[in-house]
Amino acid sequence: FMFKGQIDEPEFAELLLYSCPFSESDAPIFIESANMKVTGDIDNFRYLYLSGSAAEEDFRELVDMKRDSRLRLNNLKAKLETVNSEIAAANGKSDSLQNLAERLSRQEPLIENELSVSDSVFITRFPNSDVTAYLIDNNMKIERFVLSNVDSLYAIMPKRAKHTRYGKSISRQMSL
Repeated sequence: FMFKGQIDEPEFAELLLYSCPFSESDAPIFIESANMKVTGDIDNFRYLYLSGSAAEEDFRELVDMKRDSRLRLNNLKAKLETVNSEIAAANGKSDSLQNLAERLSRQEPLIENELSVSDSVFITRFPNSDVTAYLIDNNMKIERFVLSNVDSLYAIMPKRAKHTRYGKSISRQMSL
């Protein structure tokens, strides 16, 4: 397949395979107006490779930083889903399973916080990256970053990034 067109600024996107519903059939990428090439394996679609995009190279750095935490979070969610299914099958009459579900549920925010810390580290290490404005905006929307964190992170963003759609969204959210 081939995509043709122009975008005004680097943009987070996802390629989706609809032939594989409810599987890891999405591939998060960062696209920009450049000559880019996508390569990968249909059986491992989530890990395709996009070349020709500086923003994508930065995004891959972020993905690598978050890989272990993301894997632990996915495993935790799968385990919690299994335990909740077992609780439902026992008609909620298993205290040990309910206790396990509660313990697992308490771990999720801790791992989510690790992901947020990774984002902050990336932003601090790569303030000029096109991925930085996206990260700040995204973390504000899912309420991982408090406004005091955003002020200092926004301050180190280059002027160019502040004028992107992500930068403008951050500014709007900060003024609320």
